[in-house]
Amino acid sequence: MKQELQQIYKDAGFTGMLPIGKKPGILVIDFQIGFTDPSKSPLASDFSSEVVQTTRILKKARDKKIPIFFVGVGYNNIREGGIFIRKIPSLQQFIIGSPLVELDPRLERRPDEPFLIKKYASAFAGTSLASLLASEGVDTLFVTGVTTSGCVRASVVDAIQYGFAPFVVSDAVGDRADAPHESNLFDMASKYGEITNTENVLSYLSEF
Repeated sequence: MKQELQQIYKDAGFTGMLPIGKKPGILVIDFQIGFTDPSKSPLASDFSSEVVQTTRILKKARDKKIPIFFVGVGYNNIREGGIFIRKIPSLQQFIIGSPLVELDPRLERRPDEPFLIKKYASAFAGTSLASLLASEGVDTLFVTGVTTSGCVRASVVDAIQYGFAPFVVSDAVGDRADAPHESNLFDMASKYGEITNTENVLSYLSEF
């Protein structure tokens, strides 16, 4: 079935590939307590494996002075979420100051690593991410975080629209179920970015 789908997309002309640019950055999406600790939030799942893989990438990136950008969701009041919160009412718990908004401590974010707060799915929507990337000369993003079908996908679509080549790290992004994870990896690979894995990213960064 997968080979049949690949052939259908190939016949339709979805055959292009994005090269890694001259300056990569690491984009970590929504690895917050409210998404990684199921005991504290209905939106959370066990993404321990994906967090671990991300920490491996972050360690190498820090060693190589590769810029890192964290993005998460948070609201001063629920009106800031507009109709997005109407669609996903459980987002109401992500009020600034709540522990749920904080990044998973396993990421060991450093003070000089930006943590941008967004109100919607995309890491670019209403944040300074695009201007930050441009100001630092970043042209390629290795993307980790959650969820594959939600905020990761939305951010990848916006990344290519803003001119940044997105590389989704397949074992460092996760979803609440396998089906949306796999289908969205396939779709992103076909239309919006490239799919890689942690070992490939580590190998690339080692030679950077």
